[in-house]
Amino acid sequence: QERNLLRRVWQKLSRPQPVLVFPAKRGMTNFHVGRKEELERLHSLCEKQVNVLLLGPQGIGKSHLLDNYHREKIIRMDDFRSPKRTLAGLLLTLFDDDKDEIFRLLLEVEQREELERIATKESIKRLCELAIDSTQPKEFTLVFDDLTDVTKYGVRILENLKNHFHVIAAARRIKIEHATFLSNFERIEIQPLSRPESLELASRLAQPFAERIEDYEAFLNRVWENTQGIPLFVVELVERLGKEPIVSLEVLQEVRHTASKAEVDFSIPLIIAFSSLMALRYMGSELGHHSGAFRLLGGVALIVAIFSRKIFLALKRRFV
Repeated sequence: QERNLLRRVWQKLSRPQPVLVFPAKRGMTNFHVGRKEELERLHSLCEKQVNVLLLGPQGIGKSHLLDNYHREKIIRMDDFRSPKRTLAGLLLTLFDDDKDEIFRLLLEVEQREELERIATKESIKRLCELAIDSTQPKEFTLVFDDLTDVTKYGVRILENLKNHFHVIAAARRIKIEHATFLSNFERIEIQPLSRPESLELASRLAQPFAERIEDYEAFLNRVWENTQGIPLFVVELVERLGKEPIVSLEVLQEVRHTASKAEVDFSIPLIIAFSSLMALRYMGSELGHHSGAFRLLGGVALIVAIFSRKIFLALKRRFV
């Protein structure tokens, strides 16, 4: 019984986790791969109307998640590099949403063109007040695709709007001096896809030209090594390989994603160095009392060897 129990436990631990795949309405692909935890947390927070900031590097999939978030009243904006233009766009969107009479009373104008002219000349505070006065609390969700380059004026706008509107935003990073608006935001760190998820994404994208791939396993391994789970890079690399008449092993070696530098294989020198240092440890055990330094060096090498796989990957490639 104990043997059967151990076998079942081992099978459960060694069994690969199923990859989550489901449809997507917008984006570079018409399906999602992975992101179960991030999606569940995003929708849970949004149901509670909690402000959310998605953080992650270029190509990690922030825009893909935002593009596929839907609710009844949602206003999407690109960025905050031109704060007044962004605010004017927000007001114009609200103006078109059956709020003509409210804006006519507030601004004493009847034409959209006049509203746009006045909106771009008003102060930021006044424009924010107009947007707030014309809507109910949390009536609209504002989605900002990229706040990476938000300016101090953009921060002022967000500080004025974040307590009235429900806000979802994405950014690669936020400068410390601009982070004052994040006081009531929940942050979701978007991580690269796991290896099984990356291979599933590459496999689905490669279906149209799968018969032209000479070595399918080598193809998947090349995609993983060259992209390290960044979804955008996976899509772009598979698309590039799909343009070749035959995806041979030579093509796989020549074609790489432009965001990665040429690979430098440090594995052989490192293996030799680690092996030599570990050998010192065993030599030290034969030298008795004078073996302290040998044991120390060998012990350090043993610890480093435990993490050697990650070290090899780190030294093998770099993103520019």
